[in-house]
Amino acid sequence: MKKLILLHFTLLIIFAACEDKSSEFKLALSGEERPVEMTLNMSSQTASSTEVNDEAIIELDLVICKNGIYQYTRTAYSSKYVTFRSTLKIDENIDIYFFANCRSALNRMSLIEEETRWEEIQSALTITNPVTIQNNSAALPMWGQLKKVTVSDQNINNLGTIRMLRAVASANIYFTLNPAVNGGGTFIPHVVYVYYGANKAFVAPAEENLVFADEAKKILTGVKAPVSPADMYTIRQDSAFATGNAFANTIFMFDNETTDENAKNNNKRTRLVVGGYFNGSSTLTYYPIHFVNSDLQTVLPVTRNDRYNIFISSVNGEGYPDPDEAADNATVNLNYKVIDWNEHDDNDIAVDGINYLSISSKNVTLYRNEGSKQTIRLSGTYKKEDIILSFSNSLNGTSDYTNYIATNNRFKAELKGTATELELTVTALGEYSSANTELNFDTLRIEAGRVHFDVKIEQINSRGWDNGGSNEIDF
Repeated sequence: MKKLILLHFTLLIIFAACEDKSSEFKLALSGEERPVEMTLNMSSQTASSTEVNDEAIIELDLVICKNGIYQYTRTAYSSKYVTFRSTLKIDENIDIYFFANCRSALNRMSLIEEETRWEEIQSALTITNPVTIQNNSAALPMWGQLKKVTVSDQNINNLGTIRMLRAVASANIYFTLNPAVNGGGTFIPHVVYVYYGANKAFVAPAEENLVFADEAKKILTGVKAPVSPADMYTIRQDSAFATGNAFANTIFMFDNETTDENAKNNNKRTRLVVGGYFNGSSTLTYYPIHFVNSDLQTVLPVTRNDRYNIFISSVNGEGYPDPDEAADNATVNLNYKVIDWNEHDDNDIAVDGINYLSISSKNVTLYRNEGSKQTIRLSGTYKKEDIILSFSNSLNGTSDYTNYIATNNRFKAELKGTATELELTVTALGEYSSANTELNFDTLRIEAGRVHFDVKIEQINSRGWDNGGSNEIDF
């Protein structure tokens, strides 16, 4: 009879593990554990230019498998910025699955059998109630993985940077109304509803559905297509309210693969309904927004880790008197376009309603040697001369920006490239500081017009693989 292991994440519990007795890996101290350190990269298409913090990690849990079989679980704790620490058993060729902000989903799977395969765990772990996510957007569910990991007997094992994928898609609506240019009348937005959003989603995508930037290194960037649980059905979600020319709430939605109405479980395509006041009227009128590509020809499914930017350029008349009626009809008197931001190379985007700026990562990790560097990409409608760089850590001295180069006493950030395709290289100007570890951190602000990004910089006490050394930490 298979032994049942309680899946429960607390610091005081030591989990039993099924050791691979046939492994040829020589353990320094059999059964002992070693600290591990990891950096999480939350860059993804769901990055928001509104007040929503969709990068927060409130809780992080690790599920460890070997040869596709569940072994044990651990909890990780934040040590600095996006760096987390935990302990893992000394072993080789283990697979680590990272679950952020979804402990309740893990706890619902109260029992895992000792011989359970990862595929069974993946298909059983689901999240529900998108309304809760809508109202608790500071802690979005995320997932990542690291394959074929060796935990040795060194002081601290540095696992490197793990790309995390959000389990939701997001949408923002921007009004770029200019009746003198685009025609139409005035419009004051008041409310937006999500109609036919999926009620359930997998926490982790299936292995065959993952997209990697580099198949050899397994750098996770997204999913190929939305895949929903078999018992998923579509519902009307909660509303978000408007302030100014953009809605204060970023709208979060689960995967919905439906593009044909009534194709599965009588489900329908996810859509939005915007309500507001046209031309000074005191009566609300409603307009459906369907997820179609910019040429208004192809219907788009809702895919996790994508961000849908909806630009409304003109409102030419009243819509429907009731949101339910609007949801089941074609768009009238509204001109808009949908940009599905799913480019895997440019993962974060900020929009001011007209222009946008994207960045491939908002986390930079440098190794301990002077001269260690990392390059990230920028693109968008802003030009090179529109961008200003500055450092914020006063402990590292005064920040200066001259000729597209920002410097202080510890770091240098240089902007290169032409037109709107740019590279930003961050370089360490000194060795890792053991005497004052606060000097090893900084924040680089990238400003362009009315948008900005804050890039977290961390110099770690590791030689790094790229420098030909081990990643052992020296004390």
